[in-house]
Amino acid sequence: MVKELVIHLGDCKTGSTAIQTCLMGKGYELPKGSIHYPARFNHIPLAHSLSDQKMMAADREQMEDRFLQVAAALDDSDADWGIISAEVFEFISPFRLRDALKRFMPQYEDRTRLISYVRPHHSKVLSAFAEQLKKTGGPKNMGILFDRRVANGSLLYHKRFSQWREAFGPAFTLRPFIREQLVSGDVVADFFAFVTGDDTIKTYTPEHSNSSLSMRNLMMLKAVHARMAEHPELNDVLLKRVQDDLGWHIAPYLSANEPAKPVRLQMHRGLAQKIRKECGEDARLLDADFFEGTPMTEALDEAPAQALEKPQSLRPADYFDPAELGIIRGWADFMSNIIALEPEHFFWAVRRDAEEKVSALASQIGAATKE
Repeated sequence: MVKELVIHLGDCKTGSTAIQTCLMGKGYELPKGSIHYPARFNHIPLAHSLSDQKMMAADREQMEDRFLQVAAALDDSDADWGIISAEVFEFISPFRLRDALKRFMPQYEDRTRLISYVRPHHSKVLSAFAEQLKKTGGPKNMGILFDRRVANGSLLYHKRFSQWREAFGPAFTLRPFIREQLVSGDVVADFFAFVTGDDTIKTYTPEHSNSSLSMRNLMMLKAVHARMAEHPELNDVLLKRVQDDLGWHIAPYLSANEPAKPVRLQMHRGLAQKIRKECGEDARLLDADFFEGTPMTEALDEAPAQALEKPQSLRPADYFDPAELGIIRGWADFMSNIIALEPEHFFWAVRRDAEEKVSALASQIGAATKE
């Protein structure tokens, strides 16, 4: 049985892929102690089994099996730390997780710590909008996404993280996802310092698969998604799955071929000022209850000065001439026809491709640790 259980909760877009790659590939050197990470890559299916969303009904039916499987793997190890990691815990009720742990892993009730990282508000909006452009073509503009996030409460952090503290007390730790606030300016090093209590742990983190894309590549994907949405055989449900998988799995290939210092997605000043106004109280409460100093408030205050004067164009036609757009649409039609004929084969193929890339990353890490 592991001596202590550590649960990494995300949030999304706070370096979770890098942490999971390092864990899976054993890309760390511990002067003492050992880690057991019972996952193929992450524990997203485990987290999904706690979701109350209608689309996760099949996952909920697997909750007991999934928790007992992970519990058995932890019980079979004598490591100092057992780790569970899934960024989608961001969308899970902390009370559901607490109850599941009590039911299926009571042996770890007094030996569990949890950690989550939180992006500053403007950075969260920017990264979320880039992710939606990559996976669906996104809403019309970044301001629409911000308004939706405020309306559904997902951008106002204090209430959500207060619930995690209510559910788990001092066992829950929140860290600001701000480079200057992280151990060695790196979330992987910061996470291992949290796990082991040692901020000198040496880690190896090769380039991972969740890199940001240039504006040109984001606009290319926006054009692809718009074209695929016109395909008569890709219904709404299938289209959503295809777009998510295509955006996620093609991104590392695009990122690997970016030119040096490409133009990136940025926020414009008017939106940055609006976010500062609407999220200021949330940042103040978060700083007061969770952090030393005022890192979230400072990040919010600094955002307008770092923003662009005017919004960037989100029209693919402003980044590609008509001939280039024709090529992009032709390739989108070609892919859509293939996917429509064999959709499940497409999903299988991209998953296999991802698993092979993860395995290659693990090999790179393993080689680095032996040098």
